[in-house]
Amino acid sequence: MLSDEKRKKFPDNFVKLLGFTIYNAKKYTGYSPWDLAKAHYNYAMQIPEAIMAHIPSEVRDHISENNMKEPIGGTAIMHTHNTLTGMSQKYHLPMWDVPNHQYLADDYSTITANRSVYEATYGKYEDFCDDLLTRIVELE
Repeated sequence: MLSDEKRKKFPDNFVKLLGFTIYNAKKYTGYSPWDLAKAHYNYAMQIPEAIMAHIPSEVRDHISENNMKEPIGGTAIMHTHNTLTGMSQKYHLPMWDVPNHQYLADDYSTITANRSVYEATYGKYEDFCDDLLTRIVELE
């Protein structure tokens, strides 16, 4: 997509694919290994196939085919966080820190009742980041 002149300013191999993510999907337990509804799982399974078919191998050759079939972080951040993201944005905090905010006002009872759900997001994002960093190390 870059002109030849602009392309000359970049190294030959400057773009590498780390994988793909599925984010904010509705959780449907029991049907698929990713806990997605049948139609969503069918669509999600097409992503690795599309990558293999349409992304040049030199951009993805550092990632094993098995890793390429799995989203970055697996299901760690795949499923919807419902209103947790809205509260996170409202209080300008990571989701896992929202229950510790001093001034929750009208949201206090809702947030504190779901404290464990909020706090569990920390581990999920940690799992996602661990997998992402592992994939970055594979670039070397």
